[in-house]
Amino acid sequence: MTRGVENVSIYDLTIDADSRPVGSDATAADFNGIRVKSDESRGGLVNNITYSQICMRDMTNAILVSTAYNPQFPNVHSLTLDR
Repeated sequence: MTRGVENVSIYDLTIDADSRPVGSDATAADFNGIRVKSDESRGGLVNNITYSQICMRDMTNAILVSTAYNPQFPNVHSLTLDR
């Protein structure tokens, strides 16, 4: 997203590690639940994102907010996790 992303609701989602690669093909990166990747050079602001009614099983990282492109922290505001 060249201009970021705002005002998104994700709900009634199931993420199950059993449906991911297994055996020698599996790595820890295959078992991430909710992942937010952004930085100021690629996408801008991530704002007002809500996750609710999420079920995750056997995740290495249930929630991962990362900067995958450079060492600057993503511009993330109002990330809400609700049961």
